[in-house]
Amino acid sequence: MKNLSYLFLILLVSCIETIEWPGDNESTGRIVIEGEITTDTTAHTVYVSRTQPVIVDSQSEPVPGAVVSIESDSRSYILREVSPGVYQTDSSAFGVVGERYLLQVIIDEEIYEANADLIPLEFVPDPVEVRSVIFSPPNQPAREVLQFIYPSNFGSEVPARYQVSVRIPDNADSLIASGYEAPRWLLHELEMNNFVVSDTSYYMHPGLEPPAIFAYGETNESRLSFPGTTIIEEYYSMTPEHYAFVRSVLSETEWRGLGPFGFIPGVVVGNISNEGFGYFSASQVVRLEQVPVKQDQ
Repeated sequence: MKNLSYLFLILLVSCIETIEWPGDNESTGRIVIEGEITTDTTAHTVYVSRTQPVIVDSQSEPVPGAVVSIESDSRSYILREVSPGVYQTDSSAFGVVGERYLLQVIIDEEIYEANADLIPLEFVPDPVEVRSVIFSPPNQPAREVLQFIYPSNFGSEVPARYQVSVRIPDNADSLIASGYEAPRWLLHELEMNNFVVSDTSYYMHPGLEPPAIFAYGETNESRLSFPGTTIIEEYYSMTPEHYAFVRSVLSETEWRGLGPFGFIPGVVVGNISNEGFGYFSASQVVRLEQVPVKQDQ
């Protein structure tokens, strides 16, 4: 029996070897373009960079000096470069539901283009449910707080991107009961005078995605908040092509190699012309805000 154990140990050790990856320090230098336009009136951003080698410690190589524009039948925006490889519209730019947008990026006389249809969100979302609960931290007095539960990331009527943030009330410090030790994150935000805290963002899938279950499970966990806090939910519409691209990216990253549901490696195809990588999208933003209060108010 001892001889068999030694043999098994030798076999395990012999399986470890260094693998040489051909071209691990080489890059094709192909253009990568990422950007979007939404129905929000704000500065919209387009990122332009080049592909990196397989094994690299640095950030992607930005591409400065490009000529970038976004246009539709009714409007046209010329983007300015705000930092190397980062281009923005002015803050008055917005997209219109039903229009098709053309992104054009010119780099050294090479033209890269992408089209995106701005479709409406095809369902009416319900505000997240909020209820009062008694929160009893260790060695601290119990107090009433508000609990809300994220909507599930599976079984959506149509694909969408979901984001939820909380806006701490200006008088949050006065809501902290005497003898209650406030969470460090809340004290930090109050000290920084930052009253809007991004909580989470994820994609809502029309069906059940087994690899996603392995990666992060179903997103329906609860969150605690304080009375007077504004809960801000944002839903971003997605075309079937946009969702297919996101699903491909997830298959190559977060979902890859997970149990029996992993995916075979492949090239993620976007909508950038001239052999460019990346994706340009257009989305309607549906925003829900609510300020829950204690049930006795």
